[in-house]
Amino acid sequence: MGVVEVIKEDKQEISKKGSKKVRIDYFQVHCTKVKDNKPYYPVFDIKSILDTAKDYDIADRTYEFRGEKSRLQTVIKREIDKRDCWELQFLRLREFGSRPGIANEEGEFHLIELEDDEYIGEEMAALYDDNLCVIAMQRNRNSLSPSGVEAYLNEIYPDAGIKLEPVLNLDNKTIFNKTDFYRSFTISFADVKKTNVDEKSSLYNLVREVENYEGVTASITISFGNKAKKGDSLNGPEMVKTINNFAGDKNISKFTVSKKDSEDARVELYDLVENTMFEFRSLAYNRSNPITHTRVFAEIESSYKTKLPFLLKSIRTR
Repeated sequence: MGVVEVIKEDKQEISKKGSKKVRIDYFQVHCTKVKDNKPYYPVFDIKSILDTAKDYDIADRTYEFRGEKSRLQTVIKREIDKRDCWELQFLRLREFGSRPGIANEEGEFHLIELEDDEYIGEEMAALYDDNLCVIAMQRNRNSLSPSGVEAYLNEIYPDAGIKLEPVLNLDNKTIFNKTDFYRSFTISFADVKKTNVDEKSSLYNLVREVENYEGVTASITISFGNKAKKGDSLNGPEMVKTINNFAGDKNISKFTVSKKDSEDARVELYDLVENTMFEFRSLAYNRSNPITHTRVFAEIESSYKTKLPFLLKSIRTR
């Protein structure tokens, strides 16, 4: 085999590989109660629901709502970091609408044929912590959304009025330090003229210059692009000053910061508008190594272990 053939094969192999970002969101489970004619939402443990579900036949875990069927495909009790947890896999059973097909390099294409009792199963992985009543779940636009999981749990246990409340990050002064390694930030202004910018802020002149264009909205991104090295960081003191200036400003429509606590730590993304806890993980894949529930759950478990110290400090338990 010649050099040209080898290069061609290498390019074909590379072209078969890909990478997908998986977003992991954190929620705490609450229920709905009423006291003095006013609703309140205490923390609620779904352990009993899962305990019951794991003894059901898989087919009996299927519920229909919103015109579609959903199923708790996998429910396994696990011990993670000496804590009682659950490995969960939800399926959205899709019957109508667009249907995937199979195509080959000869130009042939045909839709996947379904029998009367078959569906397209769109999966979503999740991890539940008994003690914190926290569920970390994969965000998959084709499968169940967080509101879909909430609806599913209410189908199983309709009397509780279950609500999934996003876990909020810690206070900004606790999360963001001058010594952290900041890689990028994006800030969007809903109305530049109404935004309160500290005159001592490095962004002050930039925002004032934007006003000269007489527009209303603006977005600014500052980063290293794809040239960041291990120890690179934006100016830490300036970042903390910017965060304290703009966090909570109602005229800010988007404010995200990516940073890591130490040089060897993983870079994490923080959303200061939603201020909810989430993380992105990248999964490489190819024909021989597809993205599976097992691989996604392993990333959720790893993320959960990383976030656990924050969770223990930032949320109330029962």
